Amino acid sequence: MNQADFVQSAVVGVASFPLGYIVAGQLDRSLARPGMWFTGILGALGGVALAFQNSSLRLQGFGRNDEEVARYQQSTKQQP
Repeated sequence: MNQADFVQSAVVGVASFPLGYIVAGQLDRSLARPGMWFTGILGALGGVALAFQNSSLRLQGFGRNDEEVARYQQSTKQQP
């Protein structure tokens, strides 16, 4: 996984906590905190799954992988 995957995972996870608080608070005020934790944990797990999926797609050749290919080609040219 590269840095963009980690950033994407963190953004999805962090954004889901306040979103859950707002949505659950509009339904019932007593559900605000449990809703925040539920959607936050679910969003964090979803962010990790999304990052893993993007990494797997790049590994299998279905996603953009230009940076890793260029880095690999440079490292193989330097070795005797």
